[in-house]
This record gives sequence, C-alpha cells and structure tokens, in this order.
Amino acid sequence: MKNPAIPAEGLPSRTALQDAHQDAQSDPLVMLAGSLAVSADVISHLPAVHFRTCVWQGGDGLVDSVLNHCPDLILLDAAVDDATTFCRTLNDIAPNIPVILLAASCTAESKKKLLECGCADCLSLPEQVTEIEPRFNIHLERRLRLRQQQRQLDEMRAQLYSMEEQARLRTFELSRKNYQLRREIGERLNTETILRSREEQYRTLAENASDIIIRYSTACRRLYVNPAFERIIKLKSSQLIGQSPVGFATTLRNAAEYQAVLERVITTGINADTLAELIEDDGNVNYYQMRVVAEFDRNGKVMSVLAVGRNISPLKQAERYLEESRAQLRDLATHIEAAREEERKHLARELHDELGQLLSTLRMRTRLLQPEYIGDDRKLLRERTDAMLKIIDNAVEMVRRFVTNLRPGILDLDICSALQWLGQGFSNTYGVPCRVNVPPGICKVDDGLSVALFRIAQESLNNVVKHAGATQVSLTLQEAPKYIVLEVQDNGRGFDPVQSARKKTFGILGIKERVEMLKGRLQIDSATGQGARVHVEIPWEYKN
Repeated sequence: MKNPAIPAEGLPSRTALQDAHQDAQSDPLVMLAGSLAVSADVISHLPAVHFRTCVWQGGDGLVDSVLNHCPDLILLDAAVDDATTFCRTLNDIAPNIPVILLAASCTAESKKKLLECGCADCLSLPEQVTEIEPRFNIHLERRLRLRQQQRQLDEMRAQLYSMEEQARLRTFELSRKNYQLRREIGERLNTETILRSREEQYRTLAENASDIIIRYSTACRRLYVNPAFERIIKLKSSQLIGQSPVGFATTLRNAAEYQAVLERVITTGINADTLAELIEDDGNVNYYQMRVVAEFDRNGKVMSVLAVGRNISPLKQAERYLEESRAQLRDLATHIEAAREEERKHLARELHDELGQLLSTLRMRTRLLQPEYIGDDRKLLRERTDAMLKIIDNAVEMVRRFVTNLRPGILDLDICSALQWLGQGFSNTYGVPCRVNVPPGICKVDDGLSVALFRIAQESLNNVVKHAGATQVSLTLQEAPKYIVLEVQDNGRGFDPVQSARKKTFGILGIKERVEMLKGRLQIDSATGQGARVHVEIPWEYKN
C-alpha cells in the first residue's frame, strides 16, 4: 500500500511509530466502525506499519464490541447512529482509547460540535483524506506510548509492591530483632544490676575480710589487693598494683615458687594450693595458705587469677612443735627399744650363763645319784630320779627357748645368718615352706639395724601364721642405692589394708613403729584372696 507524504510539523516519523510498536510488545489493534471507515479511500491512506484491525458494521452495540476487543484506536464513521453518544460513553468508561471521527464534507461548526462529544480527532472527507495517516500516527503513537507507560507503571507498581512486601518483611524482621535486642538489653541491664550488686557485696566482703585477697592479670601483675594485704605488707595499694610477686622478693621469701604456681594456673586453668611465706620487719615469717583460682571470660579463656590466703602461722607452729614432739618420741622409742633389746640380751645371757649352769649342775648331780645310792632293790627311787631328770631336761629346754625368744644368739653373727635361721625355724615349726633370699654382700650392718630388721621379719612371719593361712612364704633382703629393703610375701587369703589400719592390729602397728623409728618407709600390699606383701625400706645411714 502506498503511503502519502506526512506533514513534518508536529507529526511523528514512521521510525518513531515503529519504535512505539516494538515497545508495545504486540501489534496494536485498530477498530474500523461504519461504512466510511472501511472505505477503500480511507484504508489506502492508513500507514504501512504493522497493526491488526477489527471491523464493526452494525449489529451488536458498539460499546460492547469495544469492551470485547479493547482496541488501541477507533476510526468511527460519524454517520453511525448515536456516534456522539458513543464518544461520550467511551470517554467515561475508557478515556485512554482515542476515537477519530470521519465525517463526510463536515463544516468547521459541525466539526467543533463533534469534537465536543469527547472524540480525539475529527476529519472531514474527502477534504482531509491526506491527513488520515499523520493523524492516525499521532493518536496511535500516543496510545502506544500511553500503553507503554501504563505497562511501565504496572511494572513499577509490581516492583513497588515487591519492595513494599520486602519492606514489610524487613520491617517485621527488624521489629523482631528490635524486640530481641530490647529483651537482651533488658537482660543485660538486669545482669549488670546483679553484677553491680554482687560486685558491691564482693567489695564489702573483700574490703572487710581478714584473709588476704589478691587478683592477678595473665602477666602475673596485681590488679587488686584488699586492705588486709595492705596492712600486712604495710604498703598502699597504689604501690602494689601492677607489681609481680618476684618484685617483692624481700617480703615474699618464696616469690619465685609462688609466681610459678600462678603461671601454671594461668596456663592450665586448673586451680591450685600453695604456701606464701611473708617476712615481717622483725624477720619472723608468717605462713599463708593460698588458694589460687582461675577466672574465665565468656570464651572460656583465663582472663585473671584470684588468690585468697589465710594466715596459718599458728598451725605451722603447732605442726613444728608436733613434729619435734614426734621426733622426740621416736628418739625415746628408739632409746627404749635399744634399752629393751639390751635388757633382753643381758637377761638372755644371765639365763643362759647362770640358770642354765645351775640346771646343768643339778642334772649332773642327780644323774650321779643313781649308781651310788640306788640298787636293784630300790626300783621306786630309780623311777623318781628318772622323773626328776625329765623335769630338769624340760627346764633346760624352756630356758633355751626363753633365751632364744629374748634374743637369738645368732644375731651376734650377722643379719643374713639370723634371717636364714628364722626362715628355717618357721618352716620346721609350722610346716610352711619359707624361701629366704639374702645376698651375702649386705650382711655387715649396724647391730641396731640388724635387730630391727630381724624383729620386723619375725613379726611379719607371726602374722602369716595367725591370719594368712598361706602355703608358701618368701623372705627377701636386698639393697638399693639409698635403702636396705626387706620384703615378706605370702600366698595366703589376704586382707584389706584400710580395714586393717582401722582395727589397729598390734602386729602391723609394731612393724610401723619400728620402721618410723629408723626413718624408713612401710608399704603393705594386699587384697582379699590375693595374699599379702610387706615392703620395708630403711635408709643406709644405719649401716656400719
């Protein structure tokens, strides 16, 4: 279709219209209404752009047809019935759809009246037939631009709705977080109030405590000291804060050891106890039992260390007196045991030398009576002298046992022989094998130590006989770098050492006292059904 020239003034170019068509995303729809609108002369002057057409030539109502098709532009024959009424109605319900009225030989006055009915334009044919294309282009472009703007507006409305929805969700999220924040702030304020209250209580307690309270940083520098510590050190807190324990070595006698404990607690986070030795002006030392406690932050990292100390100098003094008393008691017990052993030795010698000599003489003389004064006809006298000899023999044997029990003479040789003799006698008397392991290289020891080792072994074997029900016993004497070791072990029924200690059995108590007198160490290992082992270590200082 050939297109006539378009007036340049105020009219859109074909390119602009095509751009508008492309922006509209679909070809525009033009409704041709009435016989004049579909005339060949009108159609021939329409532009060559892509658009769709629909034709209304009567029948159903024009308004209904427009509402069904929703055209972008209407070319309406002014001769159609109620054309002006249609324009007014359409202007009310769809003001964005332009209507171009086509009137045959219309005067200016008639055109003015037609324009007042609400149409977008009015052309008089055939006078203005050449203006159909430019007028068509103008109104269609306006419609397409409007449709594009409407589409952009709808997109903007959709974006705005999306933004409003996001804003609503964000507002809700912010409200929720604001609520959580307010609640956390409230909890934090409440916590801070509680902390301030506890801090005040702590301050009151720390300021008025008689115990010393010190807080250290992770660099072992003082962060806080209470008045009790100030009074003891006789320095102000300003002189103490920021200082380390080793900086007060003249006041704290074991400063290096004390600081080492602080560093260990800071490193490991494990609480510890230690002793602080504070030197007074007069040179006396006060002892403070310190409890060192690690303080952690929210991440579980040690942020400081709190040390609380109590003066235990009276307790240390009492311990010293008690230890001195124990030492004196040990010395006294050692002296008494030595005196008792010496008395046993003397008594055994007296029994052996005096009473044994008398019994031997009495037996000899009684034996001589028989051949001199007793004939064959005096059978009764012979029987009585035989009975007297048996009594004398029993008395001699009893004296020998007394002497052996008081102090075996073999002890005068060496400890090795004495233990061998003790083990052999145990086996012979009770029928329980006793294996004795005594290396000859340690036989020459002090007489007092020999007696003590012998008595400990003797008492241990007595306990085996009384309580163990063993079938095998071993007795071992060996040497260590600093100790001489005695060990007695059996395979008997065993016992609970804790329960035995509570019962305070005299056998074990006697062994323990002898070991303590010699400043040794006693270890008893046993369990029910697993036998028992008595392990004794005596320092070599008692060896010759």
